[in-house]
Amino acid sequence: MMQLEDVVVSGVTEFVRIYIILECFKIFLNVHSLRRNIISCVITYIITLLSYLVFHNVLVNLIVTVAGIIFLSGSFRGKFQKKLLLSIMLYAIMFVIDLLASFLLYEAPDSNNYDIVSSFISVLFFYIVVIGIKNAFKGKGRIDLSGQWYLLLYSALLSIAVLYVVYKDMVVSRIAVLTISIIILSFNLMLYIFYMSMLDRFLYERENLELKQQMNIYERQIRSDIENNRKIRTIKHDMKHHIREINDLLMKDKIQQAKDYLHQISDDIINAQNIYNTGNEAFDGILNFYAEKYMNKSLELAVSVAIPENLEINIYDVNIILGNLLDNALENALDNSKVSMDIKYTAGMIHISMSNLYDGSINKIDGHIISKKDDKDNHGYGLDSIKRIVDKYDGSMIKSYENGQFEVDIIIYLE
Repeated sequence: MMQLEDVVVSGVTEFVRIYIILECFKIFLNVHSLRRNIISCVITYIITLLSYLVFHNVLVNLIVTVAGIIFLSGSFRGKFQKKLLLSIMLYAIMFVIDLLASFLLYEAPDSNNYDIVSSFISVLFFYIVVIGIKNAFKGKGRIDLSGQWYLLLYSALLSIAVLYVVYKDMVVSRIAVLTISIIILSFNLMLYIFYMSMLDRFLYERENLELKQQMNIYERQIRSDIENNRKIRTIKHDMKHHIREINDLLMKDKIQQAKDYLHQISDDIINAQNIYNTGNEAFDGILNFYAEKYMNKSLELAVSVAIPENLEINIYDVNIILGNLLDNALENALDNSKVSMDIKYTAGMIHISMSNLYDGSINKIDGHIISKKDDKDNHGYGLDSIKRIVDKYDGSMIKSYENGQFEVDIIIYLE
């Protein structure tokens, strides 16, 4: 007759194993529906658990396990070939991990706690592998906080060490070993769930920040459009007076004065229009916002833009790159000098180059260029922020500062 401890071990470890398999599938596939996902989990759990408890046959357990993993993959979207390959790979990983757990405990095969500890250590090793896979394939999308996954790894390894020590102590009863194993496994599972919830919260807050940044850009663009429309309406309202004045000048043969008057009207009309109209609202909003700031500081901003209107790039990232580049030049460029920027899209990549004249002095701490501003809160992290975004797109950034000329050259890949 099967002991209660064996039922508990199989029940707990199979539950956690199915949860880990689901987490691994989520790395590569999208969930079809939550309801379908839950039903698949329940069916797989019941069938595999009954198989392990009723049949004590390696071949039967192998077939049921593989079939269960494939059945679980059915609750995810994707081609069957891809899901089948992932299922077989997962089983192969589990098989190797079981061998590793057995090898780790090989020194004391006579212990009556062997089956309990081996099962829980096997699950913890599987947990570690999936954490590593998740970090490798999802790390790019989970920047900043994702580096803390080492905490999960450390916790799992420490748990394996604790179980190993408990296993080596022949005095500990099976009930005690089972209790300790369940507590340790539960702790790791709760730590993982807490970590993922914090990660999701971080991403949610970051998305809100991106949305706020996007709204700020749109607000700048709308404000600029409103002001320009007001200027245009003023010009249109005064047009009859302008026509009368030009007509009077022409009647008096004051040709040059009439030309000057027309030139002044033309300048007013040009000033009432947005300087940059690429069709891409993100780029237009940022560039037109800074164009006014540069004019107020008597700096010439010459920007050449050649990008498609429907360019798919995160507006938050665009604002960090262009905003920091233009802020740095605005802070450091020589008065009455020219700041040049070239932005173009070619074959799935954006090339941004910028240059400006500066006074020849560069402040650096630990190899990082820092701001010349007096406030201690702004330590010149602009270039570091740009580099972080560039790395996100697997791009490159080269900066040079020689002979009073500061240049930055950036390439980011969108495809």
